[in-house]
Amino acid sequence: MTAVIVSGGCRVALAQQQPSSKASWIASPNSQPCPVNRFVYFRREVRLDSLGSDLTLHVAADSNAHIWINGRVVRRKVTRYFEHSITTETIDARKFVHLGLNTVVILNHSWGPVVTFQRTGCTHSGVFVSSSWLISDSMWRCRPAQEFARNDAQIVGVPSAEGAQGDHRISFAQFLYGDRM
Repeated sequence: MTAVIVSGGCRVALAQQQPSSKASWIASPNSQPCPVNRFVYFRREVRLDSLGSDLTLHVAADSNAHIWINGRVVRRKVTRYFEHSITTETIDARKFVHLGLNTVVILNHSWGPVVTFQRTGCTHSGVFVSSSWLISDSMWRCRPAQEFARNDAQIVGVPSAEGAQGDHRISFAQFLYGDRM
C-alpha cells in the first residue's frame, strides 16, 4: 500500500479497491497505519446540482464508522470488512441529501491489529466511500476526535453463561471529554 498526505491532513491510502471505483482508502496522518482505539473525523462537502436516479453510497471502514449526512445520522455503525476482500455497506442516501451543498461526516474508530473470525487484522485504518456522487479521495478533510480519551486497553468479552463459548466481542472502554465536544 502506498500513502500520501493530502490537503486537510488526511492520507490517501492506495489499497485494494473495487475494480469499477476510482475511490481510495483515506486514513488519518498517524505515524501508525493501524492505531489502537483511535477516533478520527472525516468530512467532505459535495454540491449536488441534481438528484439523479442513483444516490446509493457504498462505505467500508476499518475498524468501524458512524456516518452523518447534513447533520442526520445515516449509520451508527458501518461494519468491518475482510482485509483482502472489501465488502461495502450499501446506503440509500436519497432521504439525507438535497440540492445544493451537502456535508458528509464519518467518525472512524480504528481498533488496531485485532484479529477475529470476522476480520484478518489491519494493514491500514480508515474509510472507503464510493458512489456516483461522492468518493473517498484527496478532497476529504480529517482531524482527530479529541473528545475521546486515548485508551489502548482492549476489553475481551466474557461468556454469557457458565460453560458457554461466550461472546468475545471486540470492545474498548471509551471515555469522553465533555469539554472537548
